Amino acid sequence: MDEVHREMAARLAEGERGAVLLGSQAFMHPAFSTLCVLADVVARAARVRLGFLTDGANAAGAWLAGAVPHREPGGQRAKGGLPALDQLTQGRRAYLLLGVEPEYDSAAPAAASAALAAAEFVVAITPFRSEVMEGYAHVMLPVGPWTETGGTFVSGEGRWQSFQGVVPPRGEARPAWKVLRVLGNLCDVAGFDYLTVEEVRDELRARLGEVRPDNDTDWPCPSGLSPEEEGLVRIADVPCHAVDGVVRRATALQQTPDAGRAAAAVHPDLADRLGLQEGMPVLVRQGDWQATLPLTLDARVPQNCVLVPQGLRATRSLGLPGAGVELARIQ
Repeated sequence: MDEVHREMAARLAEGERGAVLLGSQAFMHPAFSTLCVLADVVARAARVRLGFLTDGANAAGAWLAGAVPHREPGGQRAKGGLPALDQLTQGRRAYLLLGVEPEYDSAAPAAASAALAAAEFVVAITPFRSEVMEGYAHVMLPVGPWTETGGTFVSGEGRWQSFQGVVPPRGEARPAWKVLRVLGNLCDVAGFDYLTVEEVRDELRARLGEVRPDNDTDWPCPSGLSPEEEGLVRIADVPCHAVDGVVRRATALQQTPDAGRAAAAVHPDLADRLGLQEGMPVLVRQGDWQATLPLTLDARVPQNCVLVPQGLRATRSLGLPGAGVELARIQ
């Protein structure tokens, strides 16, 4: 442990109302469960709280509703669910996409694009249409965006926040929940008899009972740590104006500094070792995936790491955050 780590530990232990928080970069890391264990150990040792900055306003609601592969509504363990990354890397014959553009919204955008292109049938329930989507979607069902649809968000503290749709769906579009209800009816699936979005909310609330979001849990210790990545490791954040299709299409937001710059940022010392200079184009390679980006220097980036944002057009041809990455000068 170096002096910086000791000072961090001392400040955490001595501060008032301290907390250890994990956010989107931790969620996208391949060793997220290990990070949770380590964060829990640190929080308990320092006698502070462990918290999560949820990946979106309704992340807690999605988990409580069972919109994850390993949980039923209410947190009951589900059998047979396949993680999203495995769905992409192993390939499926068909995909049903709800309000997402995997080439931007997936943590593995290049793998997502390849899997969708190879699938036999892809249905996109979407408020937007793009050339990329037209290349992989066999059917597009128009729906209103989440910003114009009634529903309920559940915050990270467990607060239920219901709202009404602000405008009627445009043209032939319908609220997404109604499209899913009709698909369930056509597939003869029991229970798809809802007439209002409030009925969906009330059924979930009844099934949850007293279940609430809670971080006070014992994280199981992993049997071992993953081997240290040799070479450089990619760090990735998602710029605030690239988090979904609504803000990505907001011209005014994309003209602000917060829109995020498609670049590869490294520590100045690392750039010197590699013989790279600020502003020069570099080839960023992750296995079979690569992108050409300008190099920027930032002393806040850890040594042996490369910060490349997610959710941007120029970086959608890359792989996972937290994985190995190579930098090469463009000849």
